[in-house]
Amino acid sequence: MHSLIWIDIAGIEITRGNYSVAENYLKPVSYMDEKNSYYYYYSGLINKAQGDLDAAKENFDRAIELKPDFDDANQALKRL
Repeated sequence: MHSLIWIDIAGIEITRGNYSVAENYLKPVSYMDEKNSYYYYYSGLINKAQGDLDAAKENFDRAIELKPDFDDANQALKRL
């Protein structure tokens, strides 16, 4: 299955508040597409929801490094 499908499903689960389910969908992406900015953005959202703000910052920073014009990641980083 293509990494974008896993990313899309993870995003849906995050909006539903199902963070552990979203994590499971993101795991394969880390092996398939390590330069996917959405992987890091969604990982950051999960980290933030779980209270791990240091990891959230690292993931948002990485998402922005990969895609500097990633508005959602930039906004999420500012809200930390």
